[in-house]
Amino acid sequence: MAVRYVIDKDLHIVFVWGEGTATNDDLNTIYRRLVADADFDPSFGELIDASGVERMRINAAGIRAYLEIWPFDGGRRVAFFGPQDYAYGVGRMAQMIGDLEEQFKVFRDRDAAQAWLTRT
Repeated sequence: MAVRYVIDKDLHIVFVWGEGTATNDDLNTIYRRLVADADFDPSFGELIDASGVERMRINAAGIRAYLEIWPFDGGRRVAFFGPQDYAYGVGRMAQMIGDLEEQFKVFRDRDAAQAWLTRT
């Protein structure tokens, strides 16, 4: 899968998006690369855009590994945009595994996801 990210220092948001088939290995690789980036700030919010993902091969083990790489401390928020049923389902699974009802929200509308992420 092609996964990219952009760190927007002005908005304090990390934008992550992918295309194709998403796997546990893809998730692990992109977040290890992200946290090693010199511009990375763990207090930034994150907008995960799964609209270009055609298949989700991410399971509970992959989500737990993601949560270990970039833990939820300090009030960090993640907005997961999953317009397709399968992407939305993976987002909800992540929310439940991490017990993150307040910090990790799943959306079917990208504008609503970004608006929630940037609200004060």
